[in-house]
Amino acid sequence: MPNAPLKVKDVRVTTSAGANQSLIAHPEFHALDTTSIAVQFNRYILPTAASRQGVCLQTEIKDVRSLADCTSSVGALSPAYDPVTRTVTYYLPGRLLEGDYQLTVLNRGDNFGFESFDGVSLDAPVQVLLHIDANADPTAVVEAPPTDLGFCTIKGVNGADDVIGASAVFSGSCSSCHLLKSPDGPVSNMGMVLTDEAVTSIDGLQKTVINVVAHETELGGHAQVPDESPSRFGVSMPRVAPGEPGNSYLMYKILANPALNDDLHEADRLRAGFVVGHWMPVGKFEISLADAEVISRWIAAGAQTPSCPE
Repeated sequence: MPNAPLKVKDVRVTTSAGANQSLIAHPEFHALDTTSIAVQFNRYILPTAASRQGVCLQTEIKDVRSLADCTSSVGALSPAYDPVTRTVTYYLPGRLLEGDYQLTVLNRGDNFGFESFDGVSLDAPVQVLLHIDANADPTAVVEAPPTDLGFCTIKGVNGADDVIGASAVFSGSCSSCHLLKSPDGPVSNMGMVLTDEAVTSIDGLQKTVINVVAHETELGGHAQVPDESPSRFGVSMPRVAPGEPGNSYLMYKILANPALNDDLHEADRLRAGFVVGHWMPVGKFEISLADAEVISRWIAAGAQTPSCPE
């Protein structure tokens, strides 16, 4: 199975019309001065590549081949990687001035730049123009990562749908295999406890999941110790690394599920690369991309496990 090229699939911003829009499909759109910038890839990337040095946002319109060419940068951008959508979102250090900007997504021709999880570099830097409109609302705030912990389900108000939290996904999709106990006695939990009967097990998450190295990724003397800079991606990877869904083995066990992957070859590459055994969940239990996104956001927010109201 050959490695596929890594490509920028889309770049999205919040436009002056207030909607999240694609600059690839509609380069004529103007972005708000408070916008974040979301860069989506066609493949799963190496999470460490999702750094502030992976892109150049500057006022000078010119050819940028490496970070050294980024001579009029607007400042340090803060990245957040979501492996479910394969998107790196860059948050601005402050409001942008009105005018034209150029975003360059760098490849691995430099010490910085993007590559896939299995080492395929972006072929060449990708450049996109941004036209920034000043926000007419002086009280508008610069876009930032969500602050909701994403663990508990928030009941809808005035007929609105519930906002589903990670605990609901665990209890709904994982209770078959990762169970602490059942009415008939203990059952196999595969070494990872997510539920206590039909309810999410906070104690199980804290003791067997969060910051606990996945057994399938352990090597020799590094067993049970997360490796912050492994020689190969996937070695000694935590089941859940708080704040880092892209470095959480649980996410890739879910994303290796062909039903959740728009590229079956990419799911195969995950399993050939470092995801061992069957994807999650198995049997009659199902999980959707929306559910996977809920778990990813929970991990990105710190993988906290507060007590949820009944």
